[in-house]
Amino acid sequence: ASVRHPQEELSDVAFLLNSLGHLWLAGIEVDWSRFYIQEERDRVPLPTYPFQRQRYWIETTEKETRKSSKPQKSSTKIVELLNKADTSTLAQKLEQSANFTAQQQKLLPEILEILVKQHRQELNVATIEDWLYQFQWKPIKHNPTKTKIQPSKWIFFADRTGVAEKIAHQLQLLGCECILVYRGDHYQKLKIDTYQLNPTDSVEFEQLIVEIQSKSELPLQKVIHLWSLDTPATEDLTLSSLESAQLWGCGTVLHIVQALIKTNNLPQLWLVTRATQSVCSKTEKVSVAASPLWGMGRVLSLEYPQMRGVLVDLDPRTPESETETLLKLITDKELEEDHLAVREAQTYVARLVKQSLQPSPSVSLESDAIYLITGGLGALGLHTAKWMVEKGAQNLILIGRTQPSQEKQALINDLQQKGASVVVVQADVSNAEDFSKVFQQIDSSMLPLKGVVHAAGVAGFKPMLQMELIQLEEVMAPKVKGGWILHQLTKDKELDFFVSFSSFSAVCGGVGDAHYGASNQFLDALTHYRQAKGLPSFSINWGPWSGGGMASKQNLNLMIKIGIEPLTPEQGITALEQLWTSDHPQTIVANVNWGLFKQLQLYEIGRQRLLLEEIEVELLEIQSSTIEPKIKILEEIEAASENELQDILLAYVQLEMSKLLGLNSSQLLEVDLSL
Repeated sequence: ASVRHPQEELSDVAFLLNSLGHLWLAGIEVDWSRFYIQEERDRVPLPTYPFQRQRYWIETTEKETRKSSKPQKSSTKIVELLNKADTSTLAQKLEQSANFTAQQQKLLPEILEILVKQHRQELNVATIEDWLYQFQWKPIKHNPTKTKIQPSKWIFFADRTGVAEKIAHQLQLLGCECILVYRGDHYQKLKIDTYQLNPTDSVEFEQLIVEIQSKSELPLQKVIHLWSLDTPATEDLTLSSLESAQLWGCGTVLHIVQALIKTNNLPQLWLVTRATQSVCSKTEKVSVAASPLWGMGRVLSLEYPQMRGVLVDLDPRTPESETETLLKLITDKELEEDHLAVREAQTYVARLVKQSLQPSPSVSLESDAIYLITGGLGALGLHTAKWMVEKGAQNLILIGRTQPSQEKQALINDLQQKGASVVVVQADVSNAEDFSKVFQQIDSSMLPLKGVVHAAGVAGFKPMLQMELIQLEEVMAPKVKGGWILHQLTKDKELDFFVSFSSFSAVCGGVGDAHYGASNQFLDALTHYRQAKGLPSFSINWGPWSGGGMASKQNLNLMIKIGIEPLTPEQGITALEQLWTSDHPQTIVANVNWGLFKQLQLYEIGRQRLLLEEIEVELLEIQSSTIEPKIKILEEIEAASENELQDILLAYVQLEMSKLLGLNSSQLLEVDLSL
């Protein structure tokens, strides 16, 4: 037995455990199961290889330790069986505790199936309540302190409505050098400070930056993109002008970023649009053509935080005060906001906020109507189709670019066995001719089209520096061109719903998702435009789904590491049903651990992003361990000589990458290892 030393202050239980531990180490058997008979304990397997001086203890906080000393049952065997959907064991348990008649025993399995389904439904509803968000625009008082503007160089990709010219003139009076760049057929210097170039030719953008650099030694401070102010109003939009607007907008921003990076320039990049955001009311007129710039801008600020990627949306009514307001915004050195809207003389900022839902009535779809699902052969499309059949739909048209696989055909067959007519049509949603034929067939049938779910999309990781214009167009086409074609073909039909499946990437961005975020932002703008016109419409910015959504397994694992958990199909469909009858035009549905998401600082790298300012987070214990090394390395770099910098930075990157991959300090990655 152990001996109690005077200096030791052990409780009786701790002293007894200490004694038993010494006996165990001495080779005397201890019946631990009897010792712990009053308490629950979990057996934890140790590694099957010899210890290598690595700890495997289960770390608990003092609070957790106190809590575990008094175990409380928060569940019952019945609830556990309901959670597992184990109706067989549940039936056996009920039969043992009650005398059922033969007729009751016959009905028991069916009743339990209904009970389990209802239980899981209510669990999902309670769960997703914390995963719903929306944009909110808030007015701010913007009174910048008057600071002297240092002589610098500004490039304006100038609109033909005169906004760029007015601002440039004011900056020139303050001693700045302003270059105006217009759209044209080919590269040409028109005047000493005026150029034109071809929006589709990336080489001409690089040529422009190089020439401007050679003409002046002033630093390039800001690039202001205003070409999207020339896009036509939504009422005047055609498919051709919509495509052109994407070239003037996202296409040229892509070329600008690539040209700046290749010429070693990192100025602030401001993207200016007009009326692409629904700021003051649901009836506000929205211009959809330039809206994808906002999705691309959010990704730009993640891939190149030094450029900021500030987004400004101007008033649709073009008030006289807007030039002065915009000038104050772009010259304010202390402005931290990057989601701005100007309405008359008032400036608004965007915030992501929690969204609450009122209890929704049950969804019931018509059996004698046609419902169309684009992307109908994708995972989300098929889950939606199954749910719609459960809600009464009997006539579905699933649109896909390819024929269904054997597995997907089996799911379709299952729906048909339940009495639904499911027609698979091979068509490209971004091809107007293909869809005209689909709608001709619908119009020739005896049943009306009553609803559209636009779930088509193409995903693909590609950083902006490596992205080609053709890749941008391919990813944007299904949602931008496809969404517009569907709107045009259905705007005069009496639909019950027009649902767009958008993405969380259009809200917070995602490295490598500039094209995808841009395309989903278009669907959100189209939704607000339709709502303002009195047409049925809502969009859902989905977080990733497990089980075959847009995100690959590799991307899902990466998102989990930064705090974004995938939705199960059950949770996704529950959210869809809850939102079906709500009056919110746009809802973000995502399971995000905001504490981890923000604290890892992948989203807020380089600066704070106020879009998430009102999302409450619980700070994690990793805070000090992540911040202190960053402060330390900055101090080391500042104190180091030029010869030491390379080694210091290399060692720091090795250590950080090892931590990210879950390795310890003795397992540093080799410096020439490709990542």
